[in-house]
Amino acid sequence: MLSVRYSPEVVAYFKATGEGWQARMDDVLRDYVVRQSRQLY
Repeated sequence: MLSVRYSPEVVAYFKATGEGWQARMDDVLRDYVVRQSRQLY
């Protein structure tokens, strides 16, 4: 288990997308990491 703090606006945005919002948030963060990793090499 990991505890992370996000701004209320970010959480509200993803919650408003409905069921599965946490998975969508993870997908967005994972995509960001992949894109940033490509820029490093």
